[in-house]
Amino acid sequence: MVLHSDKGQTVVILGLGYVGLTLAVVMAERGFRVVGVEIQERVVELTNRGIPHFFETQMEQRLKEVVDKGKLVACNEIPNNIDADIYVITVGTPLSESGSVRLDMLKNATNEIAMHMSDSSLVILRSTVKIGVTKNIVCPILEKTKKKFHLAFCPERTLEGNALEELVVLPQIIGGIDEASSWSATQVFQKITSTIICVSNVETAEITKLVDNTSRDVMFAYANEISMLCDVVGANMMEVVQAGKKGYPRTNIPLPGLVGGPCLSKDSYILDQSVSTYEVRPNIIMASRKTNEDQPAYVANFLMQLANMLKWKDNIKISLLGLAFKGRPATDDLRGTMAIPVFNALKNVFPNATYCGFDVLVSQTDTEEMGLIYTNSIDHALEDAHLVLILNNHPTFEHFSVSQQTHLMSKPGVVYDFWNTMDIDNTNFTDGVYYFATGSHKLCTNLMGEQ
Repeated sequence: MVLHSDKGQTVVILGLGYVGLTLAVVMAERGFRVVGVEIQERVVELTNRGIPHFFETQMEQRLKEVVDKGKLVACNEIPNNIDADIYVITVGTPLSESGSVRLDMLKNATNEIAMHMSDSSLVILRSTVKIGVTKNIVCPILEKTKKKFHLAFCPERTLEGNALEELVVLPQIIGGIDEASSWSATQVFQKITSTIICVSNVETAEITKLVDNTSRDVMFAYANEISMLCDVVGANMMEVVQAGKKGYPRTNIPLPGLVGGPCLSKDSYILDQSVSTYEVRPNIIMASRKTNEDQPAYVANFLMQLANMLKWKDNIKISLLGLAFKGRPATDDLRGTMAIPVFNALKNVFPNATYCGFDVLVSQTDTEEMGLIYTNSIDHALEDAHLVLILNNHPTFEHFSVSQQTHLMSKPGVVYDFWNTMDIDNTNFTDGVYYFATGSHKLCTNLMGEQ
């Protein structure tokens, strides 16, 4: 493969996951020649055919267009004959089994750049990292080359499922290791978005990314904690939220629900590990993360008590609806999905149950790899099910006809809704099927007793 371009117009993006591939498409559309580097052969093959390896709104059409025009090409490593001076690192920084942040992929990508970059190249780090990684890990690797370079941390902050649109409208934060690096990165991103925010140093950019995500985690944890209070006192969390903020500007509590995903499930730990050597610790942030992580076990224990009331036997069928980590905007992403801890929590209290799964976008292969029996429709999932759980907020679950479809369930049956997608007072279920939602356990139990 021979690639020729004007200096400053060819960009190498290392990592073609959700972050890298969406950025690659947008940069290609904005006039850059993009070389995407990805170690997974399947991803390289699909990308070069113009086929995305994940679901993202508008991605299929837009990826094919830039590939067909020769503006984007994928390969397994940086070509030796490449003529580029912009490198963007978007590889993953997941947590290891021990809970520590993995930096091996980041180091490998940086080392590969160091082998190929020319003098005055710009290296942009976009992966979520611990504070100090840009300056203390990436920078020293590049310095060993004895070449001049610019280096900046420019965090990705798009909403998965809406990334292609947000990349061109969201402000881009830029933190360079020096003023020249910030200016160099600014020149690149000015071709993508109109608003650039240059912060004073790299560390400010790194912590801003972590604060953005952990602040949302804290807000959701607060909502989930209030929902547990509503559960025991007989209030309806949905009514509490709606009544509290109606016409009142100083209350804006989010709805409760499962909190996961590739960012919120790990960024609190990344922030915590960033300051582990200091006296100050993010206690509120870590307590919030634990609150969100404890929710599956909390609900599973409630459902076990409910099962005893309904006198279910051991051989029950349980169906999980919505396996991706979120449903709006729609995605097929299973990274950090709360469906897995919910499934594990349920198995602890219903070890002999049969478990099925349904998701509008998640494939049969991925569903079965989770340990669930694949179902291709809501009807199939509901058929003979004793317990149905709505795990994400995909629009499908707001509109399915519960009055008609719940007759397929075993009686007595339960629909448990983590996302409060239905109106408790006006949900017309088949006789013998009861509706429960996060933040209204006692209220729903009282309504069940009245039927």
